Amino acid sequence: MSPGLSKLSRLINDMQGLEDELHKYERKFHLRSEDFYRLVTTGKLDQSPEFLMWLGMYETLVARKKEYRRLE
Repeated sequence: MSPGLSKLSRLINDMQGLEDELHKYERKFHLRSEDFYRLVTTGKLDQSPEFLMWLGMYETLVARKKEYRRLE
């Protein structure tokens, strides 16, 4: 496997894992991650430790998707 394909494969695996974890939060709080992110970043939700984990995972997923698009 070429280094480029290996990096893409790792990114895809990372994104799938992050999406699985984000879905757990979405089900628990009945809120899509995109909507949650908007609410937190506009100060409409407190930043509890659990919300900070969710926020970090969502921001990581967004960064991985940007990297994926850059490498395609």
